[in-house]
Amino acid sequence: MRSPLQPGCCCGLCAKCREWHRQIAPLNATDRPIASLSDRSYFRVMICLTTLGLTLVMFSFVTYLADPLNAVVNYVLTMSEGSFIFNLWLKPPVPVFLKVYIFNVTNADEFLKGGVKLRLEQVGPYVYREVLEHDDVKFNLNGTMSYVPKRSPLMTEKLVLDTSQGRGLEDRLIVPNIPLLAVASKLADQSFFIQIGFSTLVNYIDSKPFDQVSVKEYLWGYEDPIVRLASVAYADVVTFKQLGLLDRMFDAGLDNVTMNTTTLNIDTYNGQSMLHSLNRSGMCDEPLRGVSEGVLVERNVQRNKTLYVYRKGFCRTLGLEFERDEPADEVNGNPGGLRFVIPAHAFNATLNPEHACHCGKKKPADKGKCPLKDGLSDIQDCYYGIPAAASFPHFLHADPSLFDKIEGLSPDKEKHEAYVVIQQKLGIPIGGHMRIQTNLVLKKNRFVKRIAPFGDMILPIVWTDLTFEEIPSSLQWMLDLCLKVAPPLQNGFIFCGAALGFSMLLAALISYLCVPIASKPDRPSPVESRRSSKVVQVLTAEELMRSRTEFSVAV
Repeated sequence: MRSPLQPGCCCGLCAKCREWHRQIAPLNATDRPIASLSDRSYFRVMICLTTLGLTLVMFSFVTYLADPLNAVVNYVLTMSEGSFIFNLWLKPPVPVFLKVYIFNVTNADEFLKGGVKLRLEQVGPYVYREVLEHDDVKFNLNGTMSYVPKRSPLMTEKLVLDTSQGRGLEDRLIVPNIPLLAVASKLADQSFFIQIGFSTLVNYIDSKPFDQVSVKEYLWGYEDPIVRLASVAYADVVTFKQLGLLDRMFDAGLDNVTMNTTTLNIDTYNGQSMLHSLNRSGMCDEPLRGVSEGVLVERNVQRNKTLYVYRKGFCRTLGLEFERDEPADEVNGNPGGLRFVIPAHAFNATLNPEHACHCGKKKPADKGKCPLKDGLSDIQDCYYGIPAAASFPHFLHADPSLFDKIEGLSPDKEKHEAYVVIQQKLGIPIGGHMRIQTNLVLKKNRFVKRIAPFGDMILPIVWTDLTFEEIPSSLQWMLDLCLKVAPPLQNGFIFCGAALGFSMLLAALISYLCVPIASKPDRPSPVESRRSSKVVQVLTAEELMRSRTEFSVAV
């Protein structure tokens, strides 16, 4: 059927029809509406593109500024009852192992005869898993919470023994007689009558300078006549009848700690906010605020910040300084973090003036100098007044004169340094070794002849390595989600949203600038429009008549 606008066209495909389109169609162009410009749907598309593009760009920009991932992490890591981090802290799933190394004496008889150094042999490690629970948790109205930390050791199946020498828990070691040496040194400055009385007691009970005990007895308790007598004479102080190193370490009583739920730092310890209130000597006036227990630390910790940690066994706060960035270990799932170490000058009063109050009780005869040599920290106030000092294992970073009377020690920075690795964004410890050695501070007692060879010396007895290297699955998935999965998804959304939004805005701009200007004719005046219409109509009629005639002749 022929179109009324194409009377001279028969099929729309032949040469005649194409010629008609070339000559006649342009004349009718002003009469035909321009669909791409006048159709309202075109403008709707333009508005939709612009609106959607602006929305995507603005939403991406707001997402970049607001960082919703950080808001979610803050919510998850907020210390509140029932939160993820609270349940994680309540019973930490991170396996913490306590490795114990004992110094066995290999030349006890020769040493007592005099003229030779005391030769020590390190045995171990004997590995225990430290189980930590926080009981009696109470949230306070001032943004703090109170709790009682309970630590207990469990023997693990991962017990590592020195199989080359057949060492085991039932094997017997030759170790210093701690009660005898400690009490004799403690009484060295007492009156003549007190020292004579103690010397008589030692001879009466025949207490020896060295004991031969099993590893289990040395760690968890064995009978000693001096301890038994002390438990009777000083029952309010010496509440035990057997002496064991780990037994005393984990039976130090229950403590009530109050922690700030925002900074995760200690607010008070047993109701006190100053360290001098905890140590009976009152020498170190150190605030506990800003100090953590090391289970959790403040998030987004900076490299130039010193992390202060308090643990009752240290008998002081210890500052950890940034050393280096630890790379991620994809094989073991370790995300990497910041490595903070106990600096070499931590126990050195010469290089670290802050340590001066930890280097022993000064007497007038000391003339302001530290009684303990560099590399030692006084801990006797936390261990029943026994003259003891802490140091790095094998006297690492200590005064070389400490090796004058002993042999068998070999300090090694890689083996004996103390450090912790912190995941910076989350503030969670993900690895580390807290290594501390316990030593007896011996003084010459001229009335107790049987301990005369010891004289004034620092005697290592044991060192421990509190280590955590494995990340449990319950914590690993959160680390992966917060550090590996969520950040790329959020960044991808921001990039894709911004790119798509700008593309839509660009498409709308190109359509507005190019399509209308190129296609839309100038609007004629009403008079010219009527004249043009008449001319077009006349031309169209004449052309149609001629087309019909030519078509008839052709037929």
